Amino acid sequence: MRKCNSYNMKKFLVIPLVLLAVLVNGQTTSQIPQASIPPAYFLDSVRVNALPVFDPNKIESIRVAKSLITDESFKTKGQVYINTKQPANFSFLTLEQVAVRFAKTKGPCLFMIDNEIIKDIQNVSIDSSYILKCEVTNTTLTV
Repeated sequence: MRKCNSYNMKKFLVIPLVLLAVLVNGQTTSQIPQASIPPAYFLDSVRVNALPVFDPNKIESIRVAKSLITDESFKTKGQVYINTKQPANFSFLTLEQVAVRFAKTKGPCLFMIDNEIIKDIQNVSIDSSYILKCEVTNTTLTV
């Protein structure tokens, strides 16, 4: 009966020590989750900040490279290379330029492209030839 108790006592001491050693010496993950690192986009071999919106019929080929690249100015997890049928045939506008040019409104705007609300308007550019119509609806907010 004494052997059984000392065996249980050893298990009771060894298991927590092993778990503590694993927690202290185990691998740690990086502070930036890999899923939050965006890919780099290249349109006709020119790096763009975000994937621009343009007519998909102008795309000739798309190639995706799945490697992590760290440079002095940016870190990307993968690269997306888009080659078009007629390179350098774009006139990209930011959404702020679209608002000034087409909407002619002042104040905050809500942008939708292809029936999807754009949340990050800072990193979106659109080819001016891809804009079919621009609707402006004035609303007043009452609280």
